[in-house]
Amino acid sequence: FIPLALIAVLALGTSAMAWKGYSGGQNCQATLSQLTPEKQEAANKIFDKYNDKLQTLSQDLWAKHTEMQALIEAGKLEKEEIEGYVKEMREIKDKLYKKQNEMRTELEKATGLDLTNCNFRGGMGGKGRGNCGGAPSGGCPGYNPPPAK
Repeated sequence: FIPLALIAVLALGTSAMAWKGYSGGQNCQATLSQLTPEKQEAANKIFDKYNDKLQTLSQDLWAKHTEMQALIEAGKLEKEEIEGYVKEMREIKDKLYKKQNEMRTELEKATGLDLTNCNFRGGMGGKGRGNCGGAPSGGCPGYNPPPAK
């Protein structure tokens, strides 16, 4: 049982690190905050456009991970089932990554900035615009859930 759990943890650990933004990317809040008010508004509209889809994918990924982890801890998963969960999580993560790249491309076109090294994987929420300076407070597309109403 321990080797199966180790396989899952190692497979997911790498995904989780990339998913949560441990990519070495720069903090882009300062970069985006230097834009003109018009370009900041354009960037905000792009973040708003992608927020719901990225939130959904992020929540789907977390739910699948949590479900698998609970079943592993209960001893109810075989190696093939763990591999199935890992495959599903990779598929969700690929969709999330694709949407994040679409958003980045739109932001670059709207702002004229090169955002290649910006870390859009794990922190656009928080106070103001957080890590990358664009998402509504607490509503990081693809990571932070929006505040409860």
